[in-house]
Amino acid sequence: MTSLDRIRCAVRRESVDRVPVAPYMGNHGARAAGVPVGEYCRSGRLMAEAQYRAWQIYGQDAVVAQSDNYYIAEGFGSGIEHYPDSTPTLKTPAISGLDGIQALRVPDPRKDGRMPVYP
Repeated sequence: MTSLDRIRCAVRRESVDRVPVAPYMGNHGARAAGVPVGEYCRSGRLMAEAQYRAWQIYGQDAVVAQSDNYYIAEGFGSGIEHYPDSTPTLKTPAISGLDGIQALRVPDPRKDGRMPVYP
């Protein structure tokens, strides 16, 4: 049974040869590939390459190229602190209180923050 078969069968609640394994590899995938996490978080290409390398090592059933969820907050205008070899963190929120909600706008995923990193 291939990984794709295994996942499809599991989703349909059909019999599988084993439980599909799809761990979130994130920063570990970057480390396994020798990519600094700070660079990994800013490059879709590096995320894909690192996660592919992790798949070559571990053979998990699914690969997810993702780093952190702050790219969404960054798209809304939050200030994000980036580090050379660590996951980004929130520096300043997009708004300081409920009265700022009206000023929020829906981000453009093609250009706002790091959203373009996730095509």
